[in-house]
Amino acid sequence: MGPIFFRANFEGANFSNAIFTGATFQEADLSGINFSGANLVNVNFFRADLETADFSSADLSVVNLQQAELQFVDFSDADLSGGNLFKADLEDAILDIADLSGANLQQASLNSASLSGADLSNTNLFRTEFANADLTSADLSYANLQQADLSGADLSNADLSSTNLFRTDFSDANLAGADLASSTSTDRAIFENTLFDLQTNFGGTNVSDPFSKEGLVFVTEPSNYVAIFTLTAICLAACTRPSRS
Repeated sequence: MGPIFFRANFEGANFSNAIFTGATFQEADLSGINFSGANLVNVNFFRADLETADFSSADLSVVNLQQAELQFVDFSDADLSGGNLFKADLEDAILDIADLSGANLQQASLNSASLSGADLSNTNLFRTEFANADLTSADLSYANLQQADLSGADLSNADLSSTNLFRTDFSDANLAGADLASSTSTDRAIFENTLFDLQTNFGGTNVSDPFSKEGLVFVTEPSNYVAIFTLTAICLAACTRPSRS
């Protein structure tokens, strides 16, 4: 067991490349702290205030960040694999190319967060909020996305293969080039005004033939077709159905 800093105040401190393996910072004020490159394996940050902290390239594997305040935190290239981020507030956080594989982000808020190229494979994202988040080229394969909010998110070229999409909200999201192969409960997901292109992969799902999907509208653009799921089967004027030849 590491050192205990219960409710301590380290606001703005510099612990770059420090080693705090197994330490406890429960309910501590760590806003603006610099933990870049630090070893924080199995550290307890339960309900800690870490707003605007720098965790870039830090090792936070199996970390406890339950209900932590993580707005505007920099987790770029950090290792959060196996971590517990249940109900954590990560709005506007930076998690580009971060490793979150196997983590628990159930009911966490990542609205407007940047997760470009992040590894979210095998994560628990039940009721997690990703509204307007950047998930371009992210790996969400085998994740549990039941009732997650991805409205307005950019998931272009993301890997969503073998995910659980029961009641997942993709309203106004961008799924151009995304891989949804073998995802389950796709017919129960919300695809209102969602953007797809001809590289979007539905293989092995219950919408594997998107051209025959009820309520699917195809809008022609200069270079490609953009598919838009709607809650009705109404096709507006100027919409055309692409050839299946």
